[in-house]
Amino acid sequence: MQAKKPLIKKTIEVLRILPKDIDEMWPLVDFMIRESLKYGGSWADPSYVKEQCRVDGMQLFAIYGSDDGLENKVFGVMVTQFMNLPNFKEYQVLILTGKHYKLWVDSVINTIEAMGKLNGCKRISVQGRPGYLKSVIPHGWKVKHYHFVKELV
Repeated sequence: MQAKKPLIKKTIEVLRILPKDIDEMWPLVDFMIRESLKYGGSWADPSYVKEQCRVDGMQLFAIYGSDDGLENKVFGVMVTQFMNLPNFKEYQVLILTGKHYKLWVDSVINTIEAMGKLNGCKRISVQGRPGYLKSVIPHGWKVKHYHFVKELV
């Protein structure tokens, strides 16, 4: 039996999902957003994130493409927001999760940096798992603070 020939380009892209397309695209990312929120301490409900993406209070990105040339799939999801602080504007990554991150992490970092610059931000802030540190350091990122958490309820 012959192996299947690749039918599509092997590439993974970070695609911005526009507010008008949130309802149509949400089923593709819903599970990953739910899991990320659960793992991250349930700081919001998925319905809140979805509504904020619908009104452009948050921005939704799908990490999408093919690693085998046979089928396209969603590898990850990112949710961001712009925060106007008293002294400057900051681009915040609120959710970043997915599978096979080594295939797409550099593209995500480039997208984050480009979005921040394009929108006049002075700083980017990402709250992430410790494992992401080794991926961002080569791009010139630094640890500024540690985030300590203790559940009180």
